[in-house]
Amino acid sequence: ILRGKFPLPPSGNGYDIVSPRAQYFIDPNIEKGEVYQYMIRAIDHANNVGATSEPIDVAIIPPPPIQDLKIIERMNDGVSLGFTPLKRDKFPNAFLEIRYRENETITKENFEESLRYKFPSTRDEEESNTPGLKIDGFNEDTRYSIAVRVHSNGMISDISNVVEAKTLDETAPGPLEDPTLLNTHRETSQ
Repeated sequence: ILRGKFPLPPSGNGYDIVSPRAQYFIDPNIEKGEVYQYMIRAIDHANNVGATSEPIDVAIIPPPPIQDLKIIERMNDGVSLGFTPLKRDKFPNAFLEIRYRENETITKENFEESLRYKFPSTRDEEESNTPGLKIDGFNEDTRYSIAVRVHSNGMISDISNVVEAKTLDETAPGPLEDPTLLNTHRETSQ
């Protein structure tokens, strides 16, 4: 496999793949934002070199950011997040890095210093690219600012849009405990 980094064409400084059955190749030396060009050729046991393939260009781009992050449910100890997940066929290993701030707005500038949500297990983190994701462990009756970044194959997206929500107060009356709602319900059911 011959490799070149744009604007240089592929050269002899490529990679040798010993197995003739190799169906894919993972380049371990890539840089985000660069464009690489690859060509392949066969070399037999007598070192006879076959014809070189047509070149293919590969742009190394990070996954796109989540742009439609929203709060779909508030709880007293957390929230559920809604968003359009990345397509598994394009980003099969994508997972979310969720960061939050309490009573303060999260921004691109303070994202790294914000608290990172710790998933209960590695499996939960791997399945985080799923709408309806519940994050908990928050304090009740507290305003939170939340943003996410997508990780995929060693690359990281920009941060998502920022959402804010106040967790519920456990001691506040819920819809069935609200006397106004109970009276209205009684009046309409009589």
